[in-house]
This record gives sequence, structure tokens and C-alpha cells, in this order.
Amino acid sequence: MKPDPSKPSGSRRQTDHAQELIEMEEDSEYDRAQEQLFHAHFEASELENASLKVRWAVDGAMRAITGKSFDANSERTQWFTRAEQYPLWFCNDITHAVETILRWGHIDLISRQSSHLAHAMVRELQETDTVRLISWGKRGDLPTRISKFEKAGGVFGSVWGIMPNEACFQWFIIAGNHVLNVANDASDRLAYPVDVAPRDSHAYRSIRDYFDYIKIAEKYWGQSIFRNTVLPSIAPLCPIIAIDRKWGVHFPRPESLSKRSEKSGFRLSKRVVESHGLKDPPEEFLAYFQALEFPVFGNIPDSFERWAEAFAPGNGSDGEEMAAFQSRRAMYLAQKAEFEWLERYGGTLDGKALGIRENRG
Repeated sequence: MKPDPSKPSGSRRQTDHAQELIEMEEDSEYDRAQEQLFHAHFEASELENASLKVRWAVDGAMRAITGKSFDANSERTQWFTRAEQYPLWFCNDITHAVETILRWGHIDLISRQSSHLAHAMVRELQETDTVRLISWGKRGDLPTRISKFEKAGGVFGSVWGIMPNEACFQWFIIAGNHVLNVANDASDRLAYPVDVAPRDSHAYRSIRDYFDYIKIAEKYWGQSIFRNTVLPSIAPLCPIIAIDRKWGVHFPRPESLSKRSEKSGFRLSKRVVESHGLKDPPEEFLAYFQALEFPVFGNIPDSFERWAEAFAPGNGSDGEEMAAFQSRRAMYLAQKAEFEWLERYGGTLDGKALGIRENRG
């Protein structure tokens, strides 16, 4: 259902607003409505100045915690020991921290990300009066205006999308039909840290389908991506398999793409799995996963049609509850598959034993 710009947007919970971005890309009337709402509540220069001030505070906190010891299970532990790399690869952390401060005027909710970095950042920012960092402007304080903007139907929030040069993924904030890239230097340290511009002027765009995702992931992360024929029962939720440079295996499930696929009756997922342009996993790899002994869960659909039926709107609360149950069970299978693989090879496999290297695309 298309968002109505004349109605309040409802929850101010932090989420991925990819669907709203797609609507603006496809519907010029909706795009104009968002543009009018933006200019009625903000000025681009004002948002840029406020974002820059908050970035300075976030940068100070990030550099202060760089090099400190973190839980060994944190996937980013190794990055904290190399201060010279910041802000490279930290677009997610930077963007959500800046959005939280702009939206609420304080730092408390940053820790809701439940990561070691988020909690450490809050501790480092405790002595900083971040409310004073925000440029209030002439029309009232910024958090209040963001709230009024959303209640009027404006879109404000984080989006995981694609950079203009299509070289990498990037988290950025959309405010109406404007893009606030508050981590512009996360992929290029020589770039200006903040970029605020109309959505269409710099060609920031959404991740429209799995083929969009595959093109960037293979180039940006150096992954080899195959269609999921190893666990077909969960292919509607996880239609692709990614093998990284260390031969670790992953079942990527980007939130925005998953939601869009569900709403389409899993047609987006089916299109990938049935694509002739995407390779099957190597036979040895396929045999390994098919040999895994997974626990048997009841009520997990075994085809795209049954998954679509399970997630069909109008099922009522019982149907929605069952769909959520089936989704959790299926994701458990994917996570167990990844875990079994890592337990066996510990991320050190060179790929030759499974014939993967010769088959990498």
C-alpha cells in the first residue's frame, strides 16, 4: 500500500525506509509531496550544519574507543585496533548514531542497537551535551520539527541503499525527498563527511531486487553468490548463498528486500532462484549441505506457493502468527547451516576441497 503523505506516519521507531524511497523513485506526485513537506519544515543548509556538528561528536567518541578491548566475539573487534581506518566501513554505526541524536536530541537510544560499539559510544558521549550540538534554527528545535514533519506525512529515517557511483552499499537518512549522507566518507576518506541534497540530484537509490544486491556485493565485498539450491525449503526467505573471501558461507537476507519479497508473494526470491544468469553452488558444496542432519520442524512450507500462502494478507492474527513462526524456524535452519560449516572448517578452508575456487564467478 502506497504511503499517504497527508496522513501521520505513525511510529518513530528506527527502521529501514527503503519502501518509501522506492515510492519516491517511481511516483512523481508522491515525490513532490515529500519535497513540499521538506521545505515547509527544514532548510538543507540547516540540516547539513546540524549533521556536521553531531558527526564531530560521534567522531570524537569513535576515535576515543578505537583501540580499546572489546568482546572477542564482536566481528568488528579487529577494526578497533586500527584507528587509522576510521571512518571506513562504519557507515551503519555513524548513520544510526547521527539519526538518533538529530531525532531525539540526546544519545540514550543509541545503545538500543545492542552492539558493543553502540554501548561504548554512549559511554564516551556521556560528558557531551549533544542537545547543544544541534542547530535549532528559527522555527523551533530540530527534534520537535522532525516529529511534526512525520506527523504531517513526511518520511524521516535511515535507508540502506546504493551510492551514486554504484561501487558500494551505504546507509543514509532520507528527509522527505532529500538525502542526508552523514557518513559520506565511510567509503572514501577524502570525501566531505556530510552530503545533503535532493534525492534525484546525486542518484542515491534503493536496492530494488536481489540482482541489485548481487551486483554490488560481488564487487564491494568480493563475494561469490549462487542461487540457493542447497536448502530449497527456505529459498523463499533466503534465495541466495554468498561465499566470502575466507570461504565462509552466508545466507544473506537484507531486511528491505525480504519484506518486499514477502509482499510480492515471494516473486522476487523466485525470480533469483529460477534465474539462468546465476550459478548453482558447486556439486561438492551442494552435497555437503544436503548431508547435514537438520532437526525436522513441522509447518515449514516446502514451496514458493506455500510460503506465499502462509504470508498472504488477510490470514488474521492466527495466520500472521503462524507465518512468523515458520519464518523463525526457517531462519534457524539457515543459521544452523552456517554454524555447522564454520564448526567444521573454522573459516580457514581454501575452497579447493569443495571445488569452489574453480567455480567462482
